[in-house]
Amino acid sequence: MGQGAVEAVASPAIPSANGYQVVFKQAETLLDAQSIPRQPALGLIHTFSAEGLEGPFKKPRRFSAINGDGFPFQWSVSLGRQTASLRFLTDCGVPGSRISERIKHTRARLGDVAVQLGLTDSLPHLDSALAQLLPEASALDASLMGLCLAVELDSSGGVGIKVYVNSEVGDVGERYDRFERCLDFLGRPGAVKRLRTLQMTFGGSIAPAFSALDLVPKGIGRIKLYFRPTDGNARFAALAAQAVGCDQAESQLLPLHRAFCNGEGYPAQAVDFSVEFPPEGLATGFKLDLNTGLLFGSDAEVDERVLNLLNELSFDSQPYALVREIVAGSCSNEHVRSILFVGLAVRGLERKVNVYFHPFPAH
Repeated sequence: MGQGAVEAVASPAIPSANGYQVVFKQAETLLDAQSIPRQPALGLIHTFSAEGLEGPFKKPRRFSAINGDGFPFQWSVSLGRQTASLRFLTDCGVPGSRISERIKHTRARLGDVAVQLGLTDSLPHLDSALAQLLPEASALDASLMGLCLAVELDSSGGVGIKVYVNSEVGDVGERYDRFERCLDFLGRPGAVKRLRTLQMTFGGSIAPAFSALDLVPKGIGRIKLYFRPTDGNARFAALAAQAVGCDQAESQLLPLHRAFCNGEGYPAQAVDFSVEFPPEGLATGFKLDLNTGLLFGSDAEVDERVLNLLNELSFDSQPYALVREIVAGSCSNEHVRSILFVGLAVRGLERKVNVYFHPFPAH
């Protein structure tokens, strides 16, 4: 966040695709309910998402890695002691095109909105970071993802952009090398040191999965590196947090475990964790994300556990309930269809809960 309010753009014409219609209607309702200006939010959804939401999402291959069914969009709500924020995560591009082509498409779309969002000077830094992070095009084209975008919206009309980069290409050593080159190139020696500690401590027990770069007016802000562990034990996540200097994370993550863990840990495939490296001198962050569909049997059960977590943290549950009602409607008692991921982020003494929703599970 922090780019400030931007100028409104004209409301786009809605394509005939059902996916776009559903997302666009939800967007109007969510923005109005949270007193967030409709513009530039609706214009950004159109710019980034319209082509992808036309589908097809599953054939000839799964279009997006955001959702298991290939649908290239999620809503997210971020909750803490301060005001909540609304986010969306989207895959740019035309279904059927190669991943390398979609990367170029995404970069072009960022260029289309950069002046409006005050991010023109950040794009050369993004290009330099991507040159370090991305493998060769042929390897990317065999994967399910290149780049995707997260957009955060607030009541002032401010917009924050985060660029997610696929790292699940190549062996574990190659992935670490790409992470390290990027951090080194961006002048984050403290982050390089902590990444090396993490690698030496855990080796192949954690695999780099993807990274996320915050675009700020003059360059790149926080950098998040995501990992998939081979062990879902809660203690394993605590040790990973300690390895990167987040010594209080074990106690700060306990509310998440009390709300979502039925034993000592989770199935490893249901867990991702991420390390957030800020500019030098600021606190490193740590986050644990859970894939709810691999843990529970219904949205209703997930919803109950989310509410328990928010209650224990003394966070206002109303923004979550509002998004759930608009996006998911009544919670399914039979399947996890809408409330797909829940994460708890720790940065110093601050904690935030993030909940991710599928906008159109019945497509």
